Amino acid sequence: MTTSSATLAAAMAPIALVCNVATAGHLSMPIIYGDNWSESPYSLLSGNQLSRGMGKNVAQRLHFSAEGIEDVPVTRVALEACSGTVFVGAITFSQGGHETVQTAHSERRVEYMFAEASSFKHFTVYFDASVCLSKIALFDQDGAPYDLAAPRVAQGTIHASSTLAPADSYDAWHLFDSREDAAWATSGSGIGASVTFDFDQPQNLSGLMIWNCYQRSKKHCEANARPKKISLTADGASAGTITLEDSDVAKIYSLPQPVHVKQLVLSIEEVYPGSYYKDTVISELRFVDGDNLFMMGVENDQNHANARRLHQLWSAGLGGFLNEVLGTFDDSLRWELFLSGDRLQLGHRDAHMTRDLTFVADMEISKVKEHSLVARAYGVLYVHDGENRIVEETLTIRRVAPNGIEVRNETRRSLPFRSVRFWQHM
Repeated sequence: MTTSSATLAAAMAPIALVCNVATAGHLSMPIIYGDNWSESPYSLLSGNQLSRGMGKNVAQRLHFSAEGIEDVPVTRVALEACSGTVFVGAITFSQGGHETVQTAHSERRVEYMFAEASSFKHFTVYFDASVCLSKIALFDQDGAPYDLAAPRVAQGTIHASSTLAPADSYDAWHLFDSREDAAWATSGSGIGASVTFDFDQPQNLSGLMIWNCYQRSKKHCEANARPKKISLTADGASAGTITLEDSDVAKIYSLPQPVHVKQLVLSIEEVYPGSYYKDTVISELRFVDGDNLFMMGVENDQNHANARRLHQLWSAGLGGFLNEVLGTFDDSLRWELFLSGDRLQLGHRDAHMTRDLTFVADMEISKVKEHSLVARAYGVLYVHDGENRIVEETLTIRRVAPNGIEVRNETRRSLPFRSVRFWQHM
């Protein structure tokens, strides 16, 4: 496997499927998310371009998922840059755990052909250098392009009766942020907790597509509680109960009867206990209207949360390091760092320059000073040829020079370093 620095960067029985994602070349994309784009990645499927992010060496990511309905064969992917721009540097194509890197030399169009068609669950493209993207196409086993469609967006508000702190990390709007590694989590046992969806306009609703559990990893899924039985209330009247499968795969569940609803309340009645945490977690949710999916617009919630995090990072003097891949001066250490608004990624290479571990962590910032901050970093440690682990460390991140950052590991539970200094590529 080849890697690049961009990788741093349902009373109802369980239900049958009510729609298909791939019929006659039509491919519905319930999950699309990206890092460091100026617009929502869904806009790319509406004929709009995705503008480049900020930073000299910004790394960008675009992730697609059709998991949970049926597998889709993909043989080729084609990318086109915006008019007047080109692709430069490494572009990493990742599918089914396999990664391949292509280097673009001032090209406006880039294509990648898979050796053979494989089932489409997750497909990700990483860009080492900042890009502006105008088109992306995925091709089936006959070489024909799929008609890619995004879920419809319904405007409204979301309110949860219980949210694990900090709210920016676990608020209910994460149900529609298109990130399977972010989620709504209750504070303590989720039994009795509810989330209310108030639509600006009444909606037709025949089912729910639910990514049950914390889908950051299988270990996170098992460690946290998952809803087992939920009840639904539509405009004050009971809309039935649904029993959810204990699965880390997205499932579609039908309502006993379709409803026309302006306010929907989802309440947790029973849970599957977590092996470690009591908190109950749902990663993503989509509403089902016949054969179509739709979601709630959460751009304002996302923007407000991002603004708060960015303010903390800039206050600590770290804003100038955002969205850039930093390395160490000492080649013997072989560490790399990627710092974004809410996420920290650390990678290490062994003596043969093979990636032997990667730590992908969300950050909960607890203290901000003029030139440093203290954060709880929690996520997954990916170990080459080893078992992935849930990791939680307390890190102090401070500016050490005009172009340097020091990361100190205050707890040293799982990460094998005490202190590492990183430097911007000048």
